[in-house]
Amino acid sequence: MKNLIQFLKDATYNTSSRVWESPDFKVGNLDYTLTGELANVHSTLLQKSNGKFYLCLWQEVSSYDINDSVEADIKNPEVPDVLKFATPISSAVAYRPTGGTTGTTLAVGGNQISMRIPDEVVIIELTSTSRK
Repeated sequence: MKNLIQFLKDATYNTSSRVWESPDFKVGNLDYTLTGELANVHSTLLQKSNGKFYLCLWQEVSSYDINDSVEADIKNPEVPDVLKFATPISSAVAYRPTGGTTGTTLAVGGNQISMRIPDEVVIIELTSTSRK
């Protein structure tokens, strides 16, 4: 959770005035669709003041068996999906906050990204070529 908050934060706390401050920015648009195995896939699209978009994706499935006498992690398979963009994308980087803050560059070919979505949050940092 700490990595997720650290990665997505966009404001700073001013200790002298005791208020959160964030830069003004113009909200942009990101036109995208997600196709594939979507039955349990959820998403949230955010944008930071740097103009980049952050698409959070995850499978909403049980990952821990509380009914098992052993109480064990459930190994859910990642599901294959394709992100397609009507908005031109110049770069995409995937982050898994549970594994740290280092990202993996994703190949954007034909304005789409093929990927596998896990049962934990993965953040896709998207830079649009049309951003101002």
